[in-house]
Amino acid sequence: MEEVGNYLQREAIQRTDPHQRDLFGRSAFNRFYYATFIPLSNALAKMKPEWGGLPHKNVPTVLRESVIKGLKEGLKRANRVGDYDTVSVCSRAIDYCHQLADLMESGYAIRVTADYNSAVPVDFTSGTDFRLASVPVSAAKQWPGKAVAYVEAISNAWRQINEQ
Repeated sequence: MEEVGNYLQREAIQRTDPHQRDLFGRSAFNRFYYATFIPLSNALAKMKPEWGGLPHKNVPTVLRESVIKGLKEGLKRANRVGDYDTVSVCSRAIDYCHQLADLMESGYAIRVTADYNSAVPVDFTSGTDFRLASVPVSAAKQWPGKAVAYVEAISNAWRQINEQ
């Protein structure tokens, strides 16, 4: 998905027809969002099967409530037995859950704008770093990498507390 987003970004910049530029630009934001969502969705399904296939708008809530609740329980157990490595891993994962939930909320809002709100045009006045609803494509391009790093840390902590 990320590779497709990069391609669409380049195409949007190269197009001279304003309508085509807008379409390719919107599609780039869409693909960067899905390159972010899919690895997270897969990881959540591995953590708990019932978290697989969640509606997009529910993912931040699951991260903030259910995943953090599980991590906090694991952190308490680790604290009781003096496993400070696990305490540290869980603490970081809890922070990453908050950051990832925020990223998913903002990414989802931009994806919805890209897909369903053509009244909000893609703004090419910034040159190659075009924007949609004030979000630069360079920021959207970073979503997948951030998400993968967060997901890896969260999944590692989840495995660690569930293998004890």
